[in-house]
Amino acid sequence: APRPMAWRSVLDAWPVRLCAFTGAGWIRQGKQVIRLQPTADADPAPLPDFVLAFATLGQSEVFQARGITRQAGVLARGIPGGPPARVVLGSDETVSALHGSAFAAALREASLNVVAITIPAGEEHKTLANVGMVLERMAEAGIDRHDLVVALGGGVPGDLFGFVAASYMRGLRLMQVPTSLVAQVDS
Repeated sequence: APRPMAWRSVLDAWPVRLCAFTGAGWIRQGKQVIRLQPTADADPAPLPDFVLAFATLGQSEVFQARGITRQAGVLARGIPGGPPARVVLGSDETVSALHGSAFAAALREASLNVVAITIPAGEEHKTLANVGMVLERMAEAGIDRHDLVVALGGGVPGDLFGFVAASYMRGLRLMQVPTSLVAQVDS
């Protein structure tokens, strides 16, 4: 099992637990230990595929590993506060075309209902009009306080869906899934 290492964010604002692992293994989420299932193409190299960051009650948990997106559903079901009934998978058109289907499939494999919401790509689309559209889609889908918002992508999806998660029903749980190094720093 990997050993979590305590470290502080760049702003020294909150404690973060970093769990790095390769291929198959174990991760610790709070007091819960989750076994990640092996995949046929598991690569033993400790290079990240994506970084998954959960923010809950002022504390974040960060998971990084090659192929971690295949375990997204397992991680989402283990998020503090209990497994969500529904997951809002928010992304922009570019990232959704590249990674949206595989990420949604990983969530569905864990018996999670996925509500995919896509916004146009580009900084100019980080607008209140798009925030309103996303909030309306979430309300139409019956999203409630026990559900989860996943922001898949870089700065625009991360910022917009992060804001939506904080605003909807006085706040939903949020998983940031940055898809580039710049997005990892920004998230």
